[in-house]
Amino acid sequence: MSEKTKILHLIPRFSFGGAENLVLEYARLFDPEKYEVKVVAVRPNKDKNTAMLQYFKDAGVEVFAVSRALHGGVWWQWGALRKFVKDYNPDIIHSHIFSGDIYGFCLRRLVVPRAKWISTQHNIELNTRWWRRLAWNFVLPQADRVIAVSGEVKKYTSENFGVLKDKLELLPNGISLEKWLAVPDLKFMKNGELRLATIGRLELQKGHRYLVEALAQLKNLKWHWDIYGDGSLETYLKEKIKKCGLQERVSWYQSGGGMNQKIKDVDMIIQPSLWEGMSLVIMEAMASGKLLLTTTVAGEELVAHGENGYLVPAKDVQELARAIKYYYEHSEEAERLAHSAREYARRHFDLKDNLLGLEEIYGEVLN
Repeated sequence: MSEKTKILHLIPRFSFGGAENLVLEYARLFDPEKYEVKVVAVRPNKDKNTAMLQYFKDAGVEVFAVSRALHGGVWWQWGALRKFVKDYNPDIIHSHIFSGDIYGFCLRRLVVPRAKWISTQHNIELNTRWWRRLAWNFVLPQADRVIAVSGEVKKYTSENFGVLKDKLELLPNGISLEKWLAVPDLKFMKNGELRLATIGRLELQKGHRYLVEALAQLKNLKWHWDIYGDGSLETYLKEKIKKCGLQERVSWYQSGGGMNQKIKDVDMIIQPSLWEGMSLVIMEAMASGKLLLTTTVAGEELVAHGENGYLVPAKDVQELARAIKYYYEHSEEAERLAHSAREYARRHFDLKDNLLGLEEIYGEVLN
């Protein structure tokens, strides 16, 4: 092993997502005297999903993207990646998300067999295709360690992918608290309008359609909804919003960096997810002192219902609408929950705890 421990992170794309954000924080915060970190995107599109690339470069991280535009067909892509990884000769390959895991397995087996392979499971993959489950079931038991970001993800991974208990670690997510705690405390609905925001991919998992249906019942209230994110359901959601007559009350934005500044005037952050691993959006919303409204399946390991946030059943449009209306009419109660959420986040969500745990896992697999 080299004097510095060489870490190679594998992510799908240089786009803004929970796993990618976490890897960026690792690259920024790991001690450069002890660790050398490089990051590979194994499935980038030609000119898309690269918004995060500059953030990695600004952090001084060497990056590599397997690109059809640059490397031609599949075998040329594999050859370019193989050369990059062989030249780097990492001590640890740390993969994230399905495509990262498949490449992690192949690279450790075929290119750097001396390396240790670690996979982080970020989600409960309820909507994934059968062949992905089959592939995971084959490769994950062969990892040196599998990290689960929440208790539910650990249970799901154990029950579905045959990972042995002594290889499966629970390491809860964390966030860089300082920038979120610095978001100013503002009076709830200070301008007499309820400012709502959702942050995340526009995909089935995130449950945006149920929020559209809930807000369609609240046209008599004064509110505005900021949607941050992109994804395959964007056209569908825009059509649904238009059909409900809400298009004038909705603003669309790309997800990206500086979200702590973008949400400073927001009153309520809503995450109507149908399933989650351990949501960074929820943690960031709580740390920023915003009222959080989310589903039970998304917030049960993070939120104490009625104490530092509000939980509703997934897909329950009526309860979602009722909760929004209640806090619209009870601003003091909304401010109490938001303040309590920030204090809870201050005590429990510090990324430093996650970093210490990950360093311990790295040390164990190397020794």
